[in-house]
Amino acid sequence: MKKYIALIFIACWCSVLHTVAQTYSLSQLRAWSSTEAVGDLDKDGINDLVIIATPDFKENFIVEDGDTIDANVPILAVFKGKKDGSYAPWRQYDNALPPKPGVFVIIYFSLDINDRGVLKVGLEYFASAGSYGSSNISYVYRFQNGDFYLIGEDNKSFMRNTGEAETYSYNYLTHKRQIVRYNMFDDKVKPRETWSNIPKKPLKKLGSFIMGDS
Repeated sequence: MKKYIALIFIACWCSVLHTVAQTYSLSQLRAWSSTEAVGDLDKDGINDLVIIATPDFKENFIVEDGDTIDANVPILAVFKGKKDGSYAPWRQYDNALPPKPGVFVIIYFSLDINDRGVLKVGLEYFASAGSYGSSNISYVYRFQNGDFYLIGEDNKSFMRNTGEAETYSYNYLTHKRQIVRYNMFDDKVKPRETWSNIPKKPLKKLGSFIMGDS
């Protein structure tokens, strides 16, 4: 399964990211295919909004061997909540999320903000052909010191034909990694759990790397 995950994530997404050159309004982002979440990110008592939107710029559609690939890169934008219930642009990132890897691989994005203001960004990879593998990655961010920092990560994968599954969970605050291997279809297979330490490194900022290729 690790080979399957590696194959999915192999792409030319290796450059360091920057905030977008053009800032899009919330109405513009909502006009595209999008998902969003609302919650108090900076703990000021006012709800903020995070949205992931994929542009539909036709010039970014690529034709390879007769197949059309949408190479538009999704935008992740954070809007600051105001007392009147409206939102003001806060942060926008253009290359924080990966584009569609290929014709037969689909990425579903999800967002959640819990009651502690922690932001979770989810990426679910589904191969409609060529592989039985499926994977789901979530990145956990906390707003601190004026920016959003990655404090946790979960990488789950399983094979739809055999039910073999594994989960890699990283806690970048405690510097621990948990690995659980199990079977989705067979409850008789006892889960195997292992823990290990991970190197202490400065926390990554949102937008400083490409999610799904970390």
